[in-house]
Amino acid sequence: MSAAKLGELVKKRGSYKAKMTQFMTFLKLMPDSGHSLTPSQVLELEMRVSRMEVLYSEFDALQTELELLSEDADERYGEREQFETQYYAQLSRARELLAAAPAPPPPRPAWTAPAPAALVASTTS
Repeated sequence: MSAAKLGELVKKRGSYKAKMTQFMTFLKLMPDSGHSLTPSQVLELEMRVSRMEVLYSEFDALQTELELLSEDADERYGEREQFETQYYAQLSRARELLAAAPAPPPPRPAWTAPAPAALVASTTS
């Protein structure tokens, strides 16, 4: 494998690690309990968890390629272990928050919506 190709793969892996760091930073800003999450925070956290699952699959494929092509596989395995440790710890915390989050209120049926004031005024005259 050329040094340029190896450098490109390592750089791409760095991008995945940066995204993991962003996810960790986001989770640090979350309340300690899922009970305190707002509906907006719950939705955002769900989207970020989904994105992290995709990111892990991409990282795994890239890291496997690096491991297969590298002469120092032990170093590459160490990189995988570090990333996976962070990934599983952060994803577990995110899922705990989501599991403890209050259920969203049920959607309000259209037939219980209040009538517009103009409509009420025109029917009473």
